[in-house]
Amino acid sequence: MDRQHMRGASAPLRQLKEALRPMAAATRHRNGASRAPEVTLDIGQSVRYLRRHVGLTEVDLADGTGASTRTVRRWTAPRPTHPQTRYVRHIDDLKAIAQELEDSLTPKGTRQWLRARNRNLNGARPIDALRAGDFDRVKQAAQALSEGYFV
Repeated sequence: MDRQHMRGASAPLRQLKEALRPMAAATRHRNGASRAPEVTLDIGQSVRYLRRHVGLTEVDLADGTGASTRTVRRWTAPRPTHPQTRYVRHIDDLKAIAQELEDSLTPKGTRQWLRARNRNLNGARPIDALRAGDFDRVKQAAQALSEGYFV
């Protein structure tokens, strides 16, 4: 085989390795052991939804996930990086809450609700509770609002 033919054959292999690299990194524990991914595969789609349809800013995403605004900027760049697993769960949580509130509030109202103190959360802000990992309580507060229990 000539070199050019060999080079052409390895290009698809390189592309496959590049495509699998973020997935492999997301399934590795800190100690190096592998586990099955538990998160959304196309997280970029969730970030775009939160930015475009809900109107969350980079600061809102940073506050809701615990990431820095610089990190959020990397997720939304023309050639985005894949978020670390610890941030992916928070992104999914933010999207679920936004979808729960979608029928009750405008995008601006959803953003205000996330930042306002909430009596169903004992005065905590929903965006802070999500960052702390308290998704269930925030989901209950959002459901109470969408069902009309919270006025």
